[in-house]
Amino acid sequence: MIRTTVKIAMSAVGATLAGMLFVGVFVGALHQPAPRQVPVGVAGPAAAARQVGADLARHSPGAFTVTAYPDAAAARQAIDDRDVDAALVPGLGGPRLLVAGAAGPFATQAVTGAFQAEAAAAGQHLTVTDIRPLPPGDQTGIAPLFVFLGLALPGAVFGIMLAGVVGKRLNGPVKLASLVGFAILTALAATWITDGMTGALPGNPAGLIGIVGLTAFAVSTAYTAAYRLAGLPLAVGLLLLFVPVGISAAGGVLGPAFITSWYAQLGSGLPASAAMPAIRDVVSFGGHALAGPLLVLCLWAGISAIVLALPRPRLPRRPRSGHAPAAGPADADPGSGRGRP
Repeated sequence: MIRTTVKIAMSAVGATLAGMLFVGVFVGALHQPAPRQVPVGVAGPAAAARQVGADLARHSPGAFTVTAYPDAAAARQAIDDRDVDAALVPGLGGPRLLVAGAAGPFATQAVTGAFQAEAAAAGQHLTVTDIRPLPPGDQTGIAPLFVFLGLALPGAVFGIMLAGVVGKRLNGPVKLASLVGFAILTALAATWITDGMTGALPGNPAGLIGIVGLTAFAVSTAYTAAYRLAGLPLAVGLLLLFVPVGISAAGGVLGPAFITSWYAQLGSGLPASAAMPAIRDVVSFGGHALAGPLLVLCLWAGISAIVLALPRPRLPRRPRSGHAPAAGPADADPGSGRGRP
């Protein structure tokens, strides 16, 4: 009875600590969202950009970084390339603000509100044009977050089951082949739902399949490798790192520019901070800013695959008490399919 009570108490404490982690990272990161160094452009000379930056800094210090572009076409291209989230284009008929709603509704609202206030103070009318709007089926911009959740959580289940239950006797290459198959199946299913069924992420199904498949492979392989290295505790720890910490460090639906800078930088190497912007890029921006996200996902996938592919060091068996050591080779890698059960 005492042992059972201790186990129940330890389980309750563990679950409470996990819940505190979820609440702490999400509330801590997202409870006071404010723009921090949101990149914007100005079509015109560098002096004009500096003046715009100074005007914005008076009311919102540190909220925006301003870059000059030679003309409206260059400023628009900078938005398409994901270098800036918006661009101001001065004109005789009044200034125009080009925004990209697909970059995130909070960034668009923050930039639009700041420039409208400046225009009103100068007695001008600001025309706002959304050149990269959010998909009609995802007006809140939340679909990439839910897609990542739909990869990270089932990926943990499959990876842990593959490493510790259904595939624990499989060798590394067979496990990797199983993980590739899981990633392809998941990518096809997720794209069918988000593009075909709901229209939340339309326009580039091939690109979406590629990003979703790479993300599914990276996270599920990481869980499998973690289980092989240290068992269930490390795999669960990785799940907590990927989901509550990773999503909050990516800024959730707000984006990394709306949370504490050091926390966003901490999360920049995690799959969530790579997968969510990559999904937005392939759907709404033609995949112009994929180098960084692809590097992060490929590193997680590559390092985890190496861990699975390498043979586990063979250790000599311990002799049973009162018996001499058994002759013959040491037990093979438990994950190789050879040796004693």
